[in-house]
Amino acid sequence: LFCTLLLLCSFASHAADPWVAAAKVVQRDAFFQALPVKVTVPSKPVKDSPTSVRLNEDGSCTLMLQHRNNPHADAMAELAPAPVRSVFLQAIVAHEFAHCWRQQDSPERMAEVIALLERAQKEPALAESALHAKNQEEIFSDVAALAWVEKRYPEEYPQVLQAFVKLRADSRFTAQVHDTRAALDRILAYGMIYGDTPFHSADTTLAALRPGKVWRTRPHRTNRCGQIRC
Repeated sequence: LFCTLLLLCSFASHAADPWVAAAKVVQRDAFFQALPVKVTVPSKPVKDSPTSVRLNEDGSCTLMLQHRNNPHADAMAELAPAPVRSVFLQAIVAHEFAHCWRQQDSPERMAEVIALLERAQKEPALAESALHAKNQEEIFSDVAALAWVEKRYPEEYPQVLQAFVKLRADSRFTAQVHDTRAALDRILAYGMIYGDTPFHSADTTLAALRPGKVWRTRPHRTNRCGQIRC
């Protein structure tokens, strides 16, 4: 009986934890379940961000949920209206899974980015290039996460997209490297182009929207079918 009570308490604890629940939904989704992601919950947050992902040398990834005893976690969750908050948290987790997908799909590219970031710590002249490279990865992960949300939760998607815009505009959570607002602004204006997976949707959408190497913000508008092409 005691063991049964412990198991029930443990289950109730996880069920009542919205960040853990969000991670479980994403991890079990058909688009993400094949990725080698281990989810851990440190007892104390290492960073202000409630979520982060570590790309391991063996190609696997570790998603760290650092939301417990972390005031940033509640503040971040509250950026989304209550009815779509659970989906917003899933999108944040999906963003981290997208980083892992990049590790699996383009290991050479990710190795180059990591090497550039490490060199930039010692060579200030590389700082701008490193910032741009890392920012491109953050843009990809945001767009992939949102493409997944639009496919799985089409009714909640508009509010989740708006919550992401608020997230990336909030200095409490967004450093320069995570500032993806120009990309989100263009998605608000033109919508997505869809591929077979959220990751391919991100690649296709970004290729279509990018006028050059630098994003340029455009006025918010949608065409008659709400997408880039009708």
